Amino acid sequence: MLKNQKGFSLVELVVAVTVILIVGGSVTAVLLSNLSDAKHAAVVEDVAKLQVALRSELLRSGGEIVDSDSDGDYLDELVVNKTLDKAPQSIRGGSWYLRKNETEINKGMYYLEIECLTETCESLTTMLDEKFDGNGDSSTGAVQWSFSEG
Repeated sequence: MLKNQKGFSLVELVVAVTVILIVGGSVTAVLLSNLSDAKHAAVVEDVAKLQVALRSELLRSGGEIVDSDSDGDYLDELVVNKTLDKAPQSIRGGSWYLRKNETEINKGMYYLEIECLTETCESLTTMLDEKFDGNGDSSTGAVQWSFSEG
């Protein structure tokens, strides 16, 4: 037998690879969990910025935001008037709209509508419904706020 063999035995290599895979799997699970939390935090931050921008624009404009392009979406007016830096984009597969309720009961109330094209987007809008509406119903894709004109 050779006494001066250099290198690792097959058993040592298998044990080392197994340990690396176990540690790697644990780290991946933690990172994915943190990534989900970060997505939720980014969406909540965008909604909070939008709330502040809407309130500021209502105060600046004397209580009425004019839909200059008549598209029914007031989000672009907040960007054009520089009340909001840019339209939120924290939900991949979702389009954000700021609408104005014109029904008699809630006339002048603004609400956020997120049109979803992915399951991830739908789960995030459900989280927003729970966080901001607090009614526990299934997601409507709309977050209602009691910001009204005047």
